[in-house]
Amino acid sequence: MAISLVLVGTTAVMGQSAIMEAACETGSKTFGELCEDLPSFTKSLSVISMIVWGLMLTSLYTTFCHTFVIDQVCPLLGSEEAPAWLCASRSRTGSLVALAVFAATVPSSFSGHLSRMLNNTNFATTWVVIVTAIVKGLTVIWNRPEDMEVTYTAWEPNGLLPVVVLLAGAMCSCSALPQLTFETVECERKKATRAVPLVVVTLQGLVFLCVSYAGYFAIGNRIEG
Repeated sequence: MAISLVLVGTTAVMGQSAIMEAACETGSKTFGELCEDLPSFTKSLSVISMIVWGLMLTSLYTTFCHTFVIDQVCPLLGSEEAPAWLCASRSRTGSLVALAVFAATVPSSFSGHLSRMLNNTNFATTWVVIVTAIVKGLTVIWNRPEDMEVTYTAWEPNGLLPVVVLLAGAMCSCSALPQLTFETVECERKKATRAVPLVVVTLQGLVFLCVSYAGYFAIGNRIEG
């Protein structure tokens, strides 16, 4: 986790800083405007890459959500002998989860009070989940029975790629950076191109480290997937 975080974090800071500097120099307000002066082949490649990247992230999150529903939710709704309607078929569960993820990721056109309400709800939900995960992990560590054997693996190469993809999806997002640069006070833009990526990526890294290590040190290799 730490190695992946250092690699992705360094790349994210350099990439975000470069994009913000380019937006500052060209006066671009959106990522589309920033790409207008690129050669046609590069412009098309940028668009295709963002679509493929988004689909890859969506498929990963869909897989994780499906696993969560099957392993955590379905046992609460019924038993193996009499499963709930949602859990009677893995394909049915997967289809419903995929539809839910699709609905959650469709770009919206809300504005005004509704937009602020959705943003505040998302912000509050995110931090509730983060704090709950950390507190839960620490509680398990403090209250773990002495006879409970917990094993750890210091290096697991098989998990490197999924971790890098998920971290990059959160830390290397750049489509909103030109607009953020444009909306920054003009006299502070140059400073922001260096400070904003460093501060944002550092805070993200601290959150990811706290959540991941709180969970892993709590139950170790009992974590599946």
